[in-house]
Amino acid sequence: MRMHRNPSWFPLILIGLSIALLLAVVIFVAGEGEMQETVGAIHESPGEEVADAITGAEYETLVTGVLRAYQEDEDAARAYQGLIDISVPAGYKDVHLELVIAFGSIRTGDVEEGRSRLDILRNTYTWLP
Repeated sequence: MRMHRNPSWFPLILIGLSIALLLAVVIFVAGEGEMQETVGAIHESPGEEVADAITGAEYETLVTGVLRAYQEDEDAARAYQGLIDISVPAGYKDVHLELVIAFGSIRTGDVEEGRSRLDILRNTYTWLP
């Protein structure tokens, strides 16, 4: 059998695509290792989060201030934003979420639902004004 004399580009294209695929795999694997190192470093030393941590007493003082301001001016949007801006200690996450939901309800017009939630929270957590 006689071979064709016309050169074919197929072998060169196949080699080029193989090299491109190999480079893509190498870059992906190298990037994944760097990502794991970065994630590991974040878990080992949270940095900023530790510096911003507040105590339970500080949290209670800040929330009490927000609630007292709300009692004076009844500005639910301001109270909602005030709560959003507060750093929350681990032991207060549930109460904080409920407070945000309550003021979110008031802010969006469901005043009865929001005030009901606030009353329940005040009965449960005696430090709330």
